[in-house]
Amino acid sequence: LMEMDLIIGPLFRKNFKLVSNYAKLFDIKIVNPLTIRDEVLDYEYVFKIKPSQTTQLDLVDQLVKSDYPDAKILIVRHNQFRYGEMTDMLRNMLERGMHEKIQIANSLLDNIIKDYSLLDTTLARGEMLENLIVEDVMVYREFLELQMEDSTSFQNRVDEIVYTEEGIEGVLKKASIIRPTVVIAISDKKVFALELLTRLNEVRDSLNITLIGFPNWYTFSAMETEYLQNLETHVLSDSYIDYDKPDIISFIKTYREHYYTEPMKYAYDGFDIGYYFLSALLKYGKNNERCIPYYELNLLQNKYYFRHKRNNGFENQHWNVLRYENYSTTKLN
Repeated sequence: LMEMDLIIGPLFRKNFKLVSNYAKLFDIKIVNPLTIRDEVLDYEYVFKIKPSQTTQLDLVDQLVKSDYPDAKILIVRHNQFRYGEMTDMLRNMLERGMHEKIQIANSLLDNIIKDYSLLDTTLARGEMLENLIVEDVMVYREFLELQMEDSTSFQNRVDEIVYTEEGIEGVLKKASIIRPTVVIAISDKKVFALELLTRLNEVRDSLNITLIGFPNWYTFSAMETEYLQNLETHVLSDSYIDYDKPDIISFIKTYREHYYTEPMKYAYDGFDIGYYFLSALLKYGKNNERCIPYYELNLLQNKYYFRHKRNNGFENQHWNVLRYENYSTTKLN
């Protein structure tokens, strides 16, 4: 065993720690295929396949800034005891480079007041609302009519809502009625995800909302597809199998011929890990650690994008961004 060039596994933490210490003793590369825990990276030749949840933050930041640069951004987490540090990190990233204020034409605000007046069943026919709260600012119709050619300033910031304390009312209070709202939901609770998804769907006719759910929303089952689609929901996944790809079709066909059954997720993981690292050994030799961060290969379900973690091992940074549309998921570039 001490003459091995590469060890893949073991799968469980206690066993992996034991074998990685052995690998360290003899300068052997070792691959951890399943864990998301960073502590396995305490040896410089460890390659961690599953990216950590914190690496999702950069991707969410890029997604919002590229696709929704003018949106009102809300971060919703289930309770105050989970994901506080992640929320703070994401808010700081999103607010970096953000304009301090936005300008909205008074004529647009006046039209919004008129629209809400028509929807208000407590008003008599032809009666108008005198004021309306817009992004925590009280806007008066009389003032707008005197300054119709001007505009009104609003603070542009990322707001946080703790759902167990503020509920959907907290989300609606801070959502925008004058521009798109991006709701970033951070939770690993399926019950919370279903609740938020349902409640946001109830108000989608009056608010322009896009939902981003992470860290592991893609694993949640029984999510209403129509609701996900209505909110242009985005989720992140460390793997994605496109069954229309010729490579996937060929792999499934070959797998059936050899094993007389359907390939499960571990089969795709095993193929990708074996193909990637064995081809890297073939191409760059045993001492390939300097080349790995620049080595790109088309795999079945994922891409590997390794980065060296200071004096420790290498971690894959790649996440897939998936959007629900046409009653299916689409992978975004």
